[in-house]
Amino acid sequence: MGALFGSPVGADLTCKGGTSLSKAYRIIDRFSEDLDLTCDIRRLIADLTAGEPHSTIPVTCDIEGQVDSVSFPVASPMVISVSRTFWEKATAAHVYCAQGRIRGERDARHWHDLAAILRSPHFDTAVKDREVARAVAEHKSHFFSEKDATGHPVDYLAAVAGSLQLVPQGAAREALAADYDGMLEDQVMVGDALPFQDLMAACEEVASRANAAAGP
Repeated sequence: MGALFGSPVGADLTCKGGTSLSKAYRIIDRFSEDLDLTCDIRRLIADLTAGEPHSTIPVTCDIEGQVDSVSFPVASPMVISVSRTFWEKATAAHVYCAQGRIRGERDARHWHDLAAILRSPHFDTAVKDREVARAVAEHKSHFFSEKDATGHPVDYLAAVAGSLQLVPQGAAREALAADYDGMLEDQVMVGDALPFQDLMAACEEVASRANAAAGP
C-alpha cells in the first residue's frame, strides 16, 4: 500500500471497500485477498465524483506493536469515506435482493460489512448522508445499470430514497446463506462473525434505519 500511494500514480488512487473498512477504519476483521482501489475517473470525465469523499488516513501493519524493538512501515493512502462504502455496499445488496439471485460468489461479504458498520460509531453519519447516497445512486445508474427479477431496471435513486431492501427471500436467501457458510468455512471472517440469522436481522435493521433516514 505504501509503494502504491508513494508512486507517481498514487495521487490518482483511493482505497475503498473492505480494504478501507479493515485497514484504515478497523471496522471489520475480515481476511482480504486483495487491495480494493479506485482510480480518479475525472482523468477521463471531469464532472464525475466517484471515490469521494475521501481523506488521507495512516495505515499500520497489523503486527505493529506485537514484536519488541521492531518497527514496521506506515502507509498514507487516500481512503474513501465510510459513508461512501456503506452506500456502495447497501446498493449492491439491494440489487442482489431485487434480482432474487440463486448463486453466491462471496457476495455475503457485503452483508457482513454492513452489519459491522451498523455496530460502529460511523453508522449514524453514513446512513444520514443523503448527498453521498444520491451520488452513489447516480453513479451506479450510469455505470452499473441492472435489471430486477421481472426485467425492469433497478432504480438506485428510489432505493436510497426510502426503498432499500437488504434481506433476500426464498432461494436467494438460501443461496446467500450457503455463500456465507462457505466464507466462514474458508475462514475469510477472521473476527467473531454473526450467525446467518443474526446477520439478516442486523441487515433488516440497517435497511429500516436507512429508509427512515430518507424522510417522507
